[in-house]
Amino acid sequence: MAVVDHPRAVRAVVVRQSCDTAEERDGAEQGTALLLDSLAAFLADGTHG
Repeated sequence: MAVVDHPRAVRAVVVRQSCDTAEERDGAEQGTALLLDSLAAFLADGTHG
């Protein structure tokens, strides 16, 4: 995962994953979705300093 600076002062999170099977890919997608949902909730809270 990498945080990338965008020209318009926006940051983007880029996630790249390589999986050998569809089952691994599905699990990785679910885990990534949970991670990004948690990050979005944390940032939306606005109390993180």
